[in-house]
Amino acid sequence: MFDTSESGALHIRVVSEEGDPLPGAILTIMNLASRLERVTITNAEGMARFRVIPPGGYDLRARSDGFNSATKSNIEVYAGQETDVVIALSPLTPGD
Repeated sequence: MFDTSESGALHIRVVSEEGDPLPGAILTIMNLASRLERVTITNAEGMARFRVIPPGGYDLRARSDGFNSATKSNIEVYAGQETDVVIALSPLTPGD
């Protein structure tokens, strides 16, 4: 599943508060140790993967047009494993 046993992966699903997938959401992860960031976009099912990333803690930020951005902090990635994360975005309200 991974290129080496020394890396891990994140599998992320972005949904609305109602649980509907959000395609085209922009995802940014930041490694807490190195402060390096990686960016990707969700597919038609609202899913994305960050493959072959160093183990450790990550912060995740998700944003999509018409929705408030959301953050999940201190997501742990382990060597040889894929960590699953679901993040829900709330719709923008008038005045946001």
